[in-house]
Amino acid sequence: MAVESAAEARAAVVAEEVIPDIIVADYRLRDGLTGDGAIADVREEVNEDVPALIVTADTSPARLREASASGFRLLHKPLVPEELFDAIGELAGRRDP
Repeated sequence: MAVESAAEARAAVVAEEVIPDIIVADYRLRDGLTGDGAIADVREEVNEDVPALIVTADTSPARLREASASGFRLLHKPLVPEELFDAIGELAGRRDP
């Protein structure tokens, strides 16, 4: 599923009664929110440690340090499709059945 905000993501997992296989979140979101916060929100809602990664187009060293400090794998835009597919595959392999 694709959503446009952290609030939509949380609402979607409730409405659809699903646990996402993987979360791909942009780092900078609307209203000053960040992708790591959105990931935390969804994980809290489903009560599961859903695998996740963050993408960003930020080039500011300070912003990149913030994003990296989240502990999630960080991919840089523009995304190389193979890199994204590999990252998703790695995350999918880590998920318990």
